[in-house]
Amino acid sequence: MINLTRVFLDHVLQQLNTRFQDDVFVCYKGISIIPSVLLATDPAWKANVLEFCNHYRQDIPNYAGLQAELLLWERLWKGRDNRGDIIPDSLEATLKDIDKDAYVNIYSMLKVLITIPISSASCERSISSLRNLKNYLRNTMTPDRLNGLALMHAHRDMDFDLERIIDLFAELHPRRMRMANIL
Repeated sequence: MINLTRVFLDHVLQQLNTRFQDDVFVCYKGISIIPSVLLATDPAWKANVLEFCNHYRQDIPNYAGLQAELLLWERLWKGRDNRGDIIPDSLEATLKDIDKDAYVNIYSMLKVLITIPISSASCERSISSLRNLKNYLRNTMTPDRLNGLALMHAHRDMDFDLERIIDLFAELHPRRMRMANIL
C-alpha cells in the first residue's frame, strides 16, 4: 500500500508542477497587498509583494520608492485596524479605497492584479459555448452575427437597456419598424 501511495503522490505532484508554473504562484503572492490579507499575514506579506513587484517590474512606475510606499501602506492599514475602521477584503474594494496619488506603485500593482486571469476556466467556457453556437445555424450566420452572439454570451452578466436597443434598431432599420407598427 505504501509503495502505491508514494507513486500516486509523486504523479500528482508532478502534474501540479507542470500545470501551475511559477508565474501563477507569483500572482498569488501579489494578493498579499490586499489590506485584510496584509493584516492576517503580517510578517510575510512584504516579501510576497516584493516578489510580485520584481516579476512585474516594468509595470511599476517608481520601483525605487516601492519600499517606502509599502511601509506607509502597512502603517495606514494597521492604524485603521486599531481604530476599528472597515478593512477592504478584495481587489475591487481596495481599488475603490486607495489614494491614487499617494500610492502610485500600489495602485499600479492593484490594476495589474485585477486584470490577471488566475485560471483559464472562463476562456474554456467561452470556447465550449462557441462550439454550441457553431451548429447547423452557422451556415446561415454571418461572421458579425457570430461575433455578436459570442460576445453576448461571454458578457451575459451585463445589464442591457432593452428600450435603448429597440430605439437603436428602429433608427438603423426604419422600414422594418414601420411594418412592425402596422399591426
